[in-house]
Amino acid sequence: MKKILEAPIIVVIKAVSIAAASIIFTIIIPGIVAAGGNVFYESGMLTKLPSPKRAEIEHFRTLKADQLQQIALLDQQLSLPARDKLPPDAIMALATLRELLQKQTDNETPPVAVAPFYLNPQMLLWPAIYSCLAWIAFLLPPSNTEGITPRKALWWIGLGFGIYAFYEWPLWFRNFILTSEGRNLYAYPNYDIHPASFFTQEIVVLGFCLLLARIWQTWSDSLTSIKSKTSSEGPVEKALNGDMLDQLTAALNHWQVTSIILALGFTFFTRFFWEIADRFNDQRYFLTALLAHTLWGLTWILLSLPLAYRWHRWNRARHNALCELATSSVEKYPNRKEALDILKSLSPTSMVASLITGIAAFVSFTGPFLRHLVGQ
Repeated sequence: MKKILEAPIIVVIKAVSIAAASIIFTIIIPGIVAAGGNVFYESGMLTKLPSPKRAEIEHFRTLKADQLQQIALLDQQLSLPARDKLPPDAIMALATLRELLQKQTDNETPPVAVAPFYLNPQMLLWPAIYSCLAWIAFLLPPSNTEGITPRKALWWIGLGFGIYAFYEWPLWFRNFILTSEGRNLYAYPNYDIHPASFFTQEIVVLGFCLLLARIWQTWSDSLTSIKSKTSSEGPVEKALNGDMLDQLTAALNHWQVTSIILALGFTFFTRFFWEIADRFNDQRYFLTALLAHTLWGLTWILLSLPLAYRWHRWNRARHNALCELATSSVEKYPNRKEALDILKSLSPTSMVASLITGIAAFVSFTGPFLRHLVGQ
């Protein structure tokens, strides 16, 4: 009984430890670096901007303050004591003007957006994706995978750097090759704002890519292991063997959990970049958002492949068994009718729940991209 109770407690401790390590690595350390470079708060960030951009922000804020002052004056004129002295036409005109000014104020966006470290959406983005990926990679690996060997470690690191190059090249172009044309966002980890925060961010991104590489490698090994297993049983005996259906049911349950965790991590991750492209009209982030979404899709496909193969193998075994029973004599299978009834009734216990999980994961996957298309 103690061992039964001990496993969940250990899992919870490991999960909390992973989350705590993610916060330290992606928030506390980068925050200390940002504070040292005076880019932790907006006031410090403004000093890092080019003079023309600072002037644009100050001009925008002055106009905004004037608009708010005009709205306040209109509110005074439309208040009950003052409104009684005005004719109805004048009240209607003032109310219309007030509504137009309010809409203009609400819809205006600054010409330049400034994103310091403090209250930046990345404060939640990175620890969330790190925790989710690490939980999948180290707490929820497939049961048929083996430990990592030196050769696998080299492949893991090489794959991680490959994912890193695939994902980060638009950022390198933005920081070192492209000009500032079309640039509407100045963020604390930009190289021209604070080089130390830039390199800290690159280390964080590399860690994210290594976690992805670990998941890709582990689930690829799991698929290879499943494919390598063969059975010498006959088609009917193979289909009626409960181990295959039990393994499929377990794979369905495992896929549900990992798909939900993956969606939770990537939903916030990809949404951040799509919102930058939409809210600040900085289309230079479009490629990064698209690549992040691509990594999500590829990872989900890899998580699904072992399940898909088990599902295909089980359906093939069931089909072969039904064909064997349908074409064989009663002498060979005296209990043919009972076997046919059993085979027709066999089904993974979590099939409906898995279908719901798949639909929910697909909706969360396509949601940010569709919102971007609708917003165009």
